[in-house]
Amino acid sequence: MLSWNDMLETLPDDCHGYDVVVSNILAGPLIRLAPELARLSRAQGLLGLSGILHEQAERVIEAYEPFYEQLRVEQEDQGWVLITGKRKP
Repeated sequence: MLSWNDMLETLPDDCHGYDVVVSNILAGPLIRLAPELARLSRAQGLLGLSGILHEQAERVIEAYEPFYEQLRVEQEDQGWVLITGKRKP
């Protein structure tokens, strides 16, 4: 089974500039992948992260703050949250 790092290493170097980046995995991997997911997004691109428990939201937001602005919990359902943001210019 490939690890996240193995999968990211298989992406071409020019794999970036996407208008929207979405991920639905647990908070731990989302935190570790923050720089890589940010690299995939164009400036002002949109971000949607889910698979995050309410009590983990602040840690995930902190991991993405160097790369994204307007980060916030957009929705919550039964203790799970959706975090959205916009890539910094």
